[in-house]
Amino acid sequence: MLALALKAPTFLRAWQDSDVRATTLLLLLAAARALYAAVIAALWATFLLADVPDERVYDLDTYYATEPWMREHILLYLTAHTVSALVAAYLIWTWISQVRGAWLRTGLVFLQAGYAFGLVFDVAKYVAVGARWTGNDLDWLSTRLAPPFAILDASLVAVGFILPQAGPRLQKWARDRAGFRRLRFLERALREVGPSTARARVGVLAPLDLRLLQRRQRIHDGLLRLAPVLDAGLWQRAHDAALAAGHPEPTARGIAGAITMDAALTAWRTSRRQAVTTGAGALPRLGSEEGDIEAVSRVLPRPRSLDPIRERVAPQETRAHV
Repeated sequence: MLALALKAPTFLRAWQDSDVRATTLLLLLAAARALYAAVIAALWATFLLADVPDERVYDLDTYYATEPWMREHILLYLTAHTVSALVAAYLIWTWISQVRGAWLRTGLVFLQAGYAFGLVFDVAKYVAVGARWTGNDLDWLSTRLAPPFAILDASLVAVGFILPQAGPRLQKWARDRAGFRRLRFLERALREVGPSTARARVGVLAPLDLRLLQRRQRIHDGLLRLAPVLDAGLWQRAHDAALAAGHPEPTARGIAGAITMDAALTAWRTSRRQAVTTGAGALPRLGSEEGDIEAVSRVLPRPRSLDPIRERVAPQETRAHV
């Protein structure tokens, strides 16, 4: 019922979506099934009919195992829990091989483990209660062995339901946070060429993805201003030299971009927006891929690591650090 209530706003907004309609219908059928209601009603009825004068927090199952109606109450709740765990475990087992999403698959693994521990809890309770019926005392199975498995059951099932929802969000947040931190070096280096063309200002309390978008916009605006003095030939020579030095392709692109931007900033300071013919093709290469500007920003804090490549490709007058 709670899931159906939470899904209702989505259904009202997107009722024309076939997936939304199917999900809502499934929740409605699950909430309306005479089975769950019958079990709940029977649990209430058997408890009210039973004579339970003493409050037993830890050993209720074994203490009242032979009490009329309470015996049925205990057996009913254990059976209902066992059946639900078996059905859920079976459905997950048949479905998990078809799931491709890593977070959803991990969540199903947690659910499966939780239901497995729940079955261990049920078995321990069954044995302890059955021992009381036969005049034996195995209460420790119910009071000591079963509770930890109940805690594991509840905890793992909770994680299994939460992980597919929270996992991707946390992963995106961590990725955005890392990218936001890495890009600060490149943004700082480009501040001198002028402010961003975007008039909107995003505060520090704004969502992280919005602040990351603003930082990327500022970087691209700065690179556009540097376009007249970005040397495409220098980028290519630096890229080839970095590859020849053994750097992988992403790192080579970052090194080439950093050296090219470094030389462009030097030219910007000296020429003050006087266009040069060598700059026509460097801007697309400097930021043609999403990871390029991050690769550039990643090498900027280590200017000395650029010196060997710079000495091979850059003229003497452009050897300066950001």
